[in-house]
Amino acid sequence: MCISPSSQAARAGRLDGKVGIPSWSDPDHAPKVQDLAEHAEERIGQIRERFDRKDTGLYRAFTLTRARYQQSVEVRDEAQKVYDEAAAQHELDHGRKPVGVRPTNKLAYWGGMLLLILLIEFPLSYSAFKIMHQPIFVTGPIALGASLLLAVLAHFAASWIVCPRPREAHQIAGIVMLFVIVPIALLGLSFFRETWLASQLEVAKEAGEIAGAAGVGLVPGTLIFWLLNIIAYGGAIVWALRELDPVAVALTDLRAAKARLARAERRFQLAYQARVKNAYYHHSCAIQLLHASRRLVDTYNEANLRERYSTSQQPPPQGRPESFRRYPHIEVPEHLEDPVNNLDWR
Repeated sequence: MCISPSSQAARAGRLDGKVGIPSWSDPDHAPKVQDLAEHAEERIGQIRERFDRKDTGLYRAFTLTRARYQQSVEVRDEAQKVYDEAAAQHELDHGRKPVGVRPTNKLAYWGGMLLLILLIEFPLSYSAFKIMHQPIFVTGPIALGASLLLAVLAHFAASWIVCPRPREAHQIAGIVMLFVIVPIALLGLSFFRETWLASQLEVAKEAGEIAGAAGVGLVPGTLIFWLLNIIAYGGAIVWALRELDPVAVALTDLRAAKARLARAERRFQLAYQARVKNAYYHHSCAIQLLHASRRLVDTYNEANLRERYSTSQQPPPQGRPESFRRYPHIEVPEHLEDPVNNLDWR
């Protein structure tokens, strides 16, 4: 049969009380009480180990979210600076502060870019995939998707020209992509188109479907296709520059930076609260163990005293052993008790 800790403490108290352990004047606790304290400290040590393991991961999340929050603050401040400069330039140009921003006519803005690109890029893409003998329900969406992608890239390129962003590493990479990678990619696409077209014309010539020399040559053909693509891409950028308002672009960036900062701040606060809650939870577990240990000590002391009086042991004037006046020392980690001030937040 399992005996409860409380019954064991009472039994130990009665046995020690019969033989006068501890003595009335002894300030040291009885061996059984010291065992209770050591057992409680061992279990509190296990709680601290569990806390440390979990807090390690929470600390990493905290430092990561804090770094992102600080970065978001810098981005917001830079976006605010860019907007202030754009507003000041608007005031200089027009003699008044911007009371709002000129709303871009989205239909004209995107419609103009798409029209320029579709007139040039869509026929090229459509013909290239058509030569590959793809069905129309495949050729059409792919050609349209390529045209839409080029329009979106033109929009970002125009936005960079109108209102340059802070020169961070990933933003510099964006500039390189829009003004270097995209033209190079268009050159590669033009080379692919010309190579495939030349091969198809050669097959047709061998089959007798056409006569004479076919094509204008690999390099001229590639350059023709590339120039047509660049005209479409550049024309869309010029159209976007005509429609974009620098103050509107700066304000859009500022709003996006503020929204990003708000999200980063929420994640940072959640990471902070998670560490604090974790410490408070484990501190509560340690305090419960401390109180449970003290209840066992109280049970031992009460049974010990009853046994002493029942055997007519002569008590001192204070009526109880000296060691019963205080609980054995059981240490609870301070950083669990006050995590806000005692945890490592560096």
